[in-house]
Amino acid sequence: MVTIDELKEYSNNLMFNMKDKEYETLANEFDTFLGWMEYINKIEGLKDVEPMYFPFDLGNVELRNDEPINSINGEYALMNAKVTKDGSVIVPKVVDNE
Repeated sequence: MVTIDELKEYSNNLMFNMKDKEYETLANEFDTFLGWMEYINKIEGLKDVEPMYFPFDLGNVELRNDEPINSINGEYALMNAKVTKDGSVIVPKVVDNE
C-alpha cells in the first residue's frame, strides 16, 4: 500500500504539488495497480515465461543513417534559455542523492 504521506514526499522530491483530493485518488489508483500485480503473480508457470521486450518481431531491421537535416547553430538554440554555461542550459537540480 502506498500512503498519502509517501506520495507527498515523492511529489516534493519531483518539485510538484497536488491537492489533497488528488493524492487520495492517486493512492487509490496505486492500490488498484498493486492489486493487479498481486493477481498476475498468482498465475501458474509465469516464472517460466520469457519476458517480452518488444511486442513485434522485427527480424533484421536496417536503420537509416543518422544525418542532420536543417540543423541550427548552438547560439540560436540557446537564445531563449534563462541560464546557460559553456553552451549548455543550466536547470535546477531535481534529484535528491540521499
